[in-house]
Amino acid sequence: GLWVTDGSPGGTSRLTASVGFGGRGRVDVGGSVKLLRPSAELALTVEQLELGQFDPYLDLYGDLAARLGSGTLGLKGKVRFDAAAEPTSWGFEGDTRIDELALLDSQRNQELARWKALQISEIKTASTPLGPSLSVRSVRWIQPRVRVALAEDGSSNLSRLLKTPPEKKTAAKPETNEAKPETTEAKPETKPDMDMFAKQLGKSLLRPDQIIGGSLKDIFKKMGRLGLLGVNKPE
Repeated sequence: GLWVTDGSPGGTSRLTASVGFGGRGRVDVGGSVKLLRPSAELALTVEQLELGQFDPYLDLYGDLAARLGSGTLGLKGKVRFDAAAEPTSWGFEGDTRIDELALLDSQRNQELARWKALQISEIKTASTPLGPSLSVRSVRWIQPRVRVALAEDGSSNLSRLLKTPPEKKTAAKPETNEAKPETTEAKPETKPDMDMFAKQLGKSLLRPDQIIGGSLKDIFKKMGRLGLLGVNKPE
């Protein structure tokens, strides 16, 4: 609910809200709000929020052909923003964790990655004149596991995960005897073949500092680029 505690122009109101997800998690928000400015300083708590219920959004906004098989999100922190500032200022301080996560290949419904727990402590991020700042005190990653497999058709589950496939090299045109004026043509840039990455994986363990800090799509690209995954036998 919303209670007005200061009736003067630009006065402060008190916001308290709680949202349940049918026994699949809870989100609580509370703090002070200035409606006319607008700005707010809020305490945010997320308890045992099951991520599987947000699975459609991963495909829609994540640019990944993947499913969330399981996982729960927990978060406790403080959020502030001031939309009247120029530019808008914001900040967050708190802790978060994702437990029992399983990521599946949506095409074949096979497991790609899982972990028992991922805990990130004392996150501090805020807007600054030079761009967003971010600091983290500690990251604890328990029992991570990533599976990369090659199918008989030569594709890998890693390449199938990315909706935008790597560009394929075009075949060279046969030479002709016709004289043509000399021109300098820029060679098209080619993206790395993700299947070739998958064949060369498996030389070291994953480190959290190489994983944290990007979208899921960036994470799997980093894994392929750094050669950090093992390769299973063909499916």
